[in-house]
Amino acid sequence: MATMENSGIFQTIEDFAKSIGVSVRTVDSWVERGLLPTCKVGKRRLINLNQIRKNLASGEPINATTLAKFRKKIEN
Repeated sequence: MATMENSGIFQTIEDFAKSIGVSVRTVDSWVERGLLPTCKVGKRRLINLNQIRKNLASGEPINATTLAKFRKKIEN
């Protein structure tokens, strides 16, 4: 059974950081500043990958660094 964390719609902060090659602290900082869309499930805060994809598709900025790294990831 798929969990929300590995559904492709949401990703843990740790997994997101690893996937784009930055530290967990960097992603935490982006989350704290409201630069990444998240949702809270229980005690965990998850990155909303679906919303990031929608933002990218519509040309909405999220964070220049995040945007560049995420685009590189999804283009590969």
